[in-house]
Amino acid sequence: MSAYKIIDQALKTAGDFYIELLQTELVFQEHIASEKLYKSFRTVISERGDSLFMDVVNDTPYMWLVNDGNSRVPNVEFEDIQDWSKLKGLNFSKKRIWKVTKELRQNYYTQGGLLVAPRRTGFIDYAFGIADSMGINKMVEDDILKQIDAEIGSSGSSKAIQLTIS
Repeated sequence: MSAYKIIDQALKTAGDFYIELLQTELVFQEHIASEKLYKSFRTVISERGDSLFMDVVNDTPYMWLVNDGNSRVPNVEFEDIQDWSKLKGLNFSKKRIWKVTKELRQNYYTQGGLLVAPRRTGFIDYAFGIADSMGINKMVEDDILKQIDAEIGSSGSSKAIQLTIS
C-alpha cells in the first residue's frame, strides 16, 4: 500500500472520530429532533498540490444556527411550538405550548430548555476542544508514520515524509 493510501485511510478514520465527537455533542445539547444534522456529517479528503487535506463537512442549511444560536428573540406562534413538540415526540398540553411560546417571545432560551440542556450552542467548538485535549492530531500523525514505516519495512523511514496535521 502506498504512503498516499495509508495517509488517506488514516485521515478518513480521524474524520470519523471527529464526526463521532460532533454527534455526541449534538446529543448532549438535545439537537437531534429529526436527526438530519446529526446524520449529515461526512469526511472529504482532497489533494491540493502535494498535500492531502481532510475536512469534516455538513451541508445542512441550519448547522450554523444550531452552533451559534440565535441572538434575537424569535417571533414564534403557538402552531410553531405545537409542530416542534410533535417533531420531538413530546405531548405538550395547550397550556404548556402557550407558556413556551410566551417564554420564547421574551427570551431565546426557555427556562425548561436551559434545565434540559444548559449548553445549547457551540457544539463544534466543544467537540473540537475535546479532540484537542485528547491530542487527536498527534495520535493520527504518529499512527500514520508507524503505518508508513511498517509498509516500507524500515523503522524511521517515514522521517523523510513531511506530515503536518493542524
